[in-house]
Amino acid sequence: MQLRFRLVAAPLALLAACTEDPGTTTALTPPFMSAPGDPTGDPTGSETDGPTTAGPGGDPTTDGTTTAGTTTESTTTETTTTTGPDPGPLVEPGDPGRGDVTFTIRADTDRHPISPWIYGTNQYDDLATTNRGLGLVRQGGNRMTAYNWENNASNAGADYEHQNDDYLASQLGVDGDIPGEVVRAATAAALDAGADMLVTVPICGHVAADKDGGGDVNQSPNYLETRFHPTIARKDGAFDNEPDASDHAVYQDEFVAWLQAKFPDAFYPERARVLFSLDNEPDLWSHTHERIHPDPVGYAELVAKNTEFAAAIKDVAANAIVAGFVSYGFGGFTSLQDAPDAQGEFLSNSRMASKPGLRAISCEVLPILPPRCQPPGSPRCRGAPPPSGTAPTAGCAGTPAWS
Repeated sequence: MQLRFRLVAAPLALLAACTEDPGTTTALTPPFMSAPGDPTGDPTGSETDGPTTAGPGGDPTTDGTTTAGTTTESTTTETTTTTGPDPGPLVEPGDPGRGDVTFTIRADTDRHPISPWIYGTNQYDDLATTNRGLGLVRQGGNRMTAYNWENNASNAGADYEHQNDDYLASQLGVDGDIPGEVVRAATAAALDAGADMLVTVPICGHVAADKDGGGDVNQSPNYLETRFHPTIARKDGAFDNEPDASDHAVYQDEFVAWLQAKFPDAFYPERARVLFSLDNEPDLWSHTHERIHPDPVGYAELVAKNTEFAAAIKDVAANAIVAGFVSYGFGGFTSLQDAPDAQGEFLSNSRMASKPGLRAISCEVLPILPPRCQPPGSPRCRGAPPPSGTAPTAGCAGTPAWS
């Protein structure tokens, strides 16, 4: 199949205006061309900007009219006309010759499997209709940074007054009094539609303790103690079928175990169909969630959090992929948005690439990078991971390993 693209220049049109003398014509400069004496072509900020008349009848005190790019002065004896620069000969539509560009697309060569995760969405609406056939559904965003799976409370952060409330359950139309229902409902919809599910695990430090609303949580004295609970990677004890909402702590390994119990078939193939990402945009925490993380995140802090929470997840669901943190974009992947302890590119930094804890969990904690955020020529510019059963070839210090 050949697609042929041609560059065609449209003809320029010269505008004409009639003066009071029917035999006199004034050529006006097109708005995208510079008027005489105006090298910028900016039609503003000049005394020749449009009519100086006060209304449709004009100002009876003025002797002439002024038009952008053209000055026409009329008296009873003489007419003076000023035109813009000559635009040159017109180029008619058709074959412009050397401007032709030909692209040849061959769909029958260099064929290879691609990951179904390339086709994904951040919403799980209409998975059986307009969004049918997707390979991956992600539940993320700023609301998930302080999401408490035990009671479905979350904090809006800078998106809305740093308020604790039940926004997630109300928006999704689920019962927020059922533990984890915000995540369970979305996961069920994704799996039922044949897609895998990427669940966000909060690692920032605190999650919302209540759904009381009322605006900024900083109006409450000691709000970190009274309006939030710490998010903890591991629970030193047996997991409960229903979480203890009175212990003032939210355990994320217990969350994974709870989700595993809800969807056992999704966790016991060779590779689990539920994946986990470690929080949302930590490179922006000090802006989006400054009530719980007022200082910019550093390399050492994020590596430590990634290692701790990823290892806890893998101890519960060994065959689940831990995708690492989700960044807002290129500046986050390269320097964590100018982290205070930045030393070189974050993803190439030795503390990230060779951390012993990361090797112990098969390097899966390294982020899955959206292709649009990849620097050209990056060794990690591999797109999405291959389908299940495709063996990785890169080591820990290279690209992420998929299992």
